[in-house]
Amino acid sequence: MNNKNLTILAIITLIGIIVAAVLTQQQETPRTVSLHPVVFPKLMATINEVDEVTINTAQENFTLLREQDQWGLKEKYQYPVALDKVRKVLLGMAELTLLEEKTANPELYPKLEVEDTLTKEAKSTLLTLKAKGQTVATLIIGRDQTAKIDPTRREIYIRKPDEQQSWSAFGLLPVEKKLTDWLDKEIVNVDGQRVRQVNINHPEGEQLTFSKKQPKDSDYTLADMPEQATLSSPQVLKQVANVLSFLNLEDVVPAKEIEFTENLVTKAIFTTFDGLEVTVVVLNKEGKHYAQFSTRFVPEAVVKPQTEEPNEGDKTTTKSEEKSEADKTKDVEQEASILNAKFNSWVFVLPDYKVGLLAKKRDELIKIETPKQGETSPELGHATTTSNGTPLEVPTVLNHPTIHQ
Repeated sequence: MNNKNLTILAIITLIGIIVAAVLTQQQETPRTVSLHPVVFPKLMATINEVDEVTINTAQENFTLLREQDQWGLKEKYQYPVALDKVRKVLLGMAELTLLEEKTANPELYPKLEVEDTLTKEAKSTLLTLKAKGQTVATLIIGRDQTAKIDPTRREIYIRKPDEQQSWSAFGLLPVEKKLTDWLDKEIVNVDGQRVRQVNINHPEGEQLTFSKKQPKDSDYTLADMPEQATLSSPQVLKQVANVLSFLNLEDVVPAKEIEFTENLVTKAIFTTFDGLEVTVVVLNKEGKHYAQFSTRFVPEAVVKPQTEEPNEGDKTTTKSEEKSEADKTKDVEQEASILNAKFNSWVFVLPDYKVGLLAKKRDELIKIETPKQGETSPELGHATTTSNGTPLEVPTVLNHPTIHQ
C-alpha cells in the first residue's frame, strides 16, 4: 500500500472516531439547545398589547388588568399595582430563552416544581398573559437558581402547560406569588424633618400635642408637660413625627366598606413647616388597623426658616428668590391634590409598628422623677425625706443663737 492510500485511510479512520465520540456524548448527556432559542418568539412584538396577567398557585389565584393605561389588581377593586413589577414580568417572559431539556416524567415534576398548580402541595406558579381576551403566552414556572453562564441572571425550570417536556431556561422572571405583594404599597412619604407639629386625639379623650419652632431644631417639645417630667426617650417624639415617612400599606379596601365611629378612632394631624396638613384616622377592627387619610394646604401654617439679619453690603432677596417662595407654595398645593386623589375612595390597612407609635399615651412618652428615700436637696444639701419616707419641712430662714458680748 503506497503512502497516498495510507493517508486516505488515516483520514477516514479519524473521521470515524470523531463521529463515534459525538454519538456517544449525545447518548450520555442531555441535549443542549444551540443558540438559546426564545421561549415565546412572537411575544416581544406584541408585548404592548398585553392587557391581562393571570397568576395561579396552589394557594392564590388573581389577575392584573390594564384599564385605560392603568394596571390594577382585579381582586382588589382595580387598586393600582407596582408598575415596575408588571414591566419585569412582561419583559422577562419575552426575553426568556431555553437552555436544556429536563424531565418529561410527571412523577419528577415536583423536584423541579413544574407540576400542575391544581394540587394542594404544588409549589409551581402558572403565569398567563392575554391580549384582548386571547392567550399570547402561558408558562409553568418552577425552581430557580443563579445562572452559571451569567450570575446576574437566573436559571429557571419551566414547562408549558400543554407539553410534557420540562426545560431549564435563562433570564429574569420575578413573579410575586402573594396577591398583596403586587399592590403599589406606598401610601404617603412625608419626611419627619418637614413635620412642625403633631396633634393626636385618642378615643378615650386624651389629647397630645408636640412641636418644634424651626426645621433646624433637633428636638420636639411636648405640650402640657407635668412638673419634674422628662421624655422617656430623646427620640420618642421624633419617631411619632416620622410615622408618615415611607408609610406603606399591608392591604386596601374600598372606603364604603369601613365605618369610622368617632368615639372609637385615633385621629392624628401632621402639619409641616411648608403648610402641608395630613390627617390620619385609625380604627382598630378585628385585629387590623384601618386608616383613612386626607390632606390640604394650610397657608397660615407655613413657617419660614429663620435667617440672620444681613450685614451692610450683603446680598438681599431678589425677585427671582421671592418667586421661588411662590413656587414652593404651588408645589405643596399640588402635593396635597395628588395625595387626595390617591386617598379618595380607599381605606388602608397599616402595619402594627406604625400604629403603635400613634397609639402612645402621655404616660408612655414621659417619665416623672421623684426624690428617693434619703435623697438630698440640691439647694441645701439636706435630706428631703425622713427614714420612713415622710417629707421633711426645711425652714426658709435659719435661727442662729444670740451671742452676748
